[in-house]
Amino acid sequence: MNIDKSGRTRTSGKKTDRLNWFPFHCVIIILFLVLFIFSSICTGQEIPLDQQLDGLTSKPRIAYLKYLIKEKGGDPDIYFHLGLAFQEQMEGDSAIFYYEKAIAEDSVMFKAFANMGVLHDNMGNYLGAIRNYRKAIELQPGAVLPNSHIAHLYYRMDNYETAIEYLTKALKINPGHPQPHFYLAIFFWDSLMYQEAINEWEMVIKLAPEDYLAQKAKENIAMVKKVMVR
Repeated sequence: MNIDKSGRTRTSGKKTDRLNWFPFHCVIIILFLVLFIFSSICTGQEIPLDQQLDGLTSKPRIAYLKYLIKEKGGDPDIYFHLGLAFQEQMEGDSAIFYYEKAIAEDSVMFKAFANMGVLHDNMGNYLGAIRNYRKAIELQPGAVLPNSHIAHLYYRMDNYETAIEYLTKALKINPGHPQPHFYLAIFFWDSLMYQEAINEWEMVIKLAPEDYLAQKAKENIAMVKKVMVR
């Protein structure tokens, strides 16, 4: 998934331009951000890291964050944002590496534990996912997403009692969040409770019509309706 930056492959002028564009683009971005930070120092204003990274795609963010580490060392926020950027690029091992570095600096960083839970879950490492989801829930018991995700994970592991326990908790925490409703619909679908599944997916669409979950819910409703008419 890494981009080849050697520049040795030359099939056409346009191809070469595309291969060389990213490193040059990153250099320009880093120079701009360095000047931006320098000007803020001169005016006595400290620019938050989130603001420095605002609007950048994952690859320029990675380049800039590594530059910051080289220049002034790492801190939990820099490591977390590196993990997030690698997660967006679907590079799970690198994301986990930097999330763990963030946690080593800040042992109560909820968002790092929550994201590592998702990564381990997607990679099929259920024990790692459960460990990180539980730590995230320990730090923020009222967080909907880790409670929802761990419920779905336990459901896939056929531990239905624990799955329902966590999903019920997530629904009580925030009945207006689409994620637990989406998972509840899956539970109904697998139990052949088709109309109940449709009702829950329709709730997802109502709660978050612009969210990616709404599109998935529409696709699932269409699938269930085809099954119901057979």
